[in-house]
Amino acid sequence: MATFPEGAVPNYATWGPRGELYVSDSAQPIVWRVPPRGATPRAWFTAPALEGAEFGTTGLVYRPGR
Repeated sequence: MATFPEGAVPNYATWGPRGELYVSDSAQPIVWRVPPRGATPRAWFTAPALEGAEFGTTGLVYRPGR
């Protein structure tokens, strides 16, 4: 189990190659990385381009080699 920081709104998720979980946040321009076994989520990627007008990032796909 992972507990996200206050203000985070976890949305879509995808598994990474080493068992980590990447989760988009529809309230903030952040993609979270949750290590295996549910450790504390950490901001993995942030960028103004992820901000939306009403919602932020609402989708995620892992693409090997990218």
